[in-house]
Amino acid sequence: MKKSRYYLIFILAAFLPGCDSFLEEDIKTFTDPQKLLQNSAGFEQAVNGIYNAGNGLYNGRNYAMIYGMPSDEMWIPASAGSRWELSIFGFNPTNGDISTAWNAYTTGIARANMVLDNLPAVGTLGIANEKQFIDYKTGEALFLRAWFYFKHMMSFGPVPLLNTFNEVELFPSNSTIPELYSQIISDLTDAEKMLPNWKDSYAQPGRVSRGSAKALLGFVYLAKGNSEAKEANDYSNAAAKLKEVIDHEGYDLWEKYYEAFLPANKNKKEDIFSFQCEANSAVVSSLYTEFNLNPVPTGAARGYGQLPMTFLLYHSFESGDKRVTESLYGTPLVYTGAYVNRKTGATHYVNDRVMHEKYLDPVNGPISHNNQSTNFPLIRYADVLLSYAEAVNEANNGPNNDAYSGINKVRNRAGLAPLSGLSKSQFFEAIVIERWHELFAEGIRWYDLKRWGLLKRAELKEFNPPYIPDFEVQLPKHSVFPIPQPQIDANPNLKQNSGY
Repeated sequence: MKKSRYYLIFILAAFLPGCDSFLEEDIKTFTDPQKLLQNSAGFEQAVNGIYNAGNGLYNGRNYAMIYGMPSDEMWIPASAGSRWELSIFGFNPTNGDISTAWNAYTTGIARANMVLDNLPAVGTLGIANEKQFIDYKTGEALFLRAWFYFKHMMSFGPVPLLNTFNEVELFPSNSTIPELYSQIISDLTDAEKMLPNWKDSYAQPGRVSRGSAKALLGFVYLAKGNSEAKEANDYSNAAAKLKEVIDHEGYDLWEKYYEAFLPANKNKKEDIFSFQCEANSAVVSSLYTEFNLNPVPTGAARGYGQLPMTFLLYHSFESGDKRVTESLYGTPLVYTGAYVNRKTGATHYVNDRVMHEKYLDPVNGPISHNNQSTNFPLIRYADVLLSYAEAVNEANNGPNNDAYSGINKVRNRAGLAPLSGLSKSQFFEAIVIERWHELFAEGIRWYDLKRWGLLKRAELKEFNPPYIPDFEVQLPKHSVFPIPQPQIDANPNLKQNSGY
């Protein structure tokens, strides 16, 4: 296979040690990564660049939209465009939003490979605690490569497996799902040995930790258990790894659901991995604006309201569920009909869609619609608890006390009665519903329905007049997205996913 040694030019966003997010951009270009990584500042910048590959995917609407629209969670009041295509499973290889995801994942993987191919040797940086520093940065790079590859594989199927940077194939072929799982599991197994606990004195807020690696590894085993790469011990491996997170990593739920998303609580006890955003920095959040219609409850100048919750989801919540009824201001977190503009006191109405204030920034939200500090959650402790309950149910051929403990802790915070006395299939269905309610608008629902083989549930969602499409979820076609057409055109060895 013909190979080529090449260097890429990166623009890396500098992470300020001791701060909670990527606050500034220190623009660096370079042509030799081997030289860049031979000093601690360059090494850290290169790792920061891996994180920053998610900029544009995670800090705005894209991630929540790409993995929420093609599900039973979200719809769009439109009749054309790439978002509409996602919502009705009408997407094709030219869909621009799908290309955004592909580009973020492949960029993150390439940047991780660049770091891992050019690691400095211990004793060459000339800094205190040098091995600890190198292990930390290496663990971050391994975790992030695994993260991007897991999302890439789940989204696009058997994508090319590239785990080197200095020597790469010019036209790589599709790999296999078992090969990709093997690489992801290997990276995470190594990463968890190198990363600190999030409470360790040298751990920096906003960076991944040992708990992040263990949680993701648990998720990977859980998905693998219902894939073509499945093995007999996948569910037990998932349960064991997630139990380590629960028992040893020091995470917990906030008392109230809405507290998990407030900027004041970022990178704390429920936040295992999130994309860092900070108002008045290079990476800001505009999430709130996407889920609320103008005039928005905060009184900010703009609200798009183009990513509404489905009425199917809204009406499925149990009566009194605090994930709907309880917010910072004593008003419903999820709402339709009458609502109040808190800046003017005026009452407004939104009757054709369901909005929510999940991503409220109470400090910056009333001032600006697109300059906020709300992180985008990528791994929350609530997800760990629900995934653990699911894994135990599968591994044990039915729920036991550990499985009930996981799901009931989440339900307890929501003010709901504990579950008990369920069969394996009943408990699984309870997990399907609970994850729908707990993790809405977090870019998870499509992944869940895909790995469960339940994507056709998306056909149940309602579209208000005049947006009443007739669409069909086609399986197995829609269990992966199409590879973007420019990638197919540029690489003669890359095969398009079936049906596209």
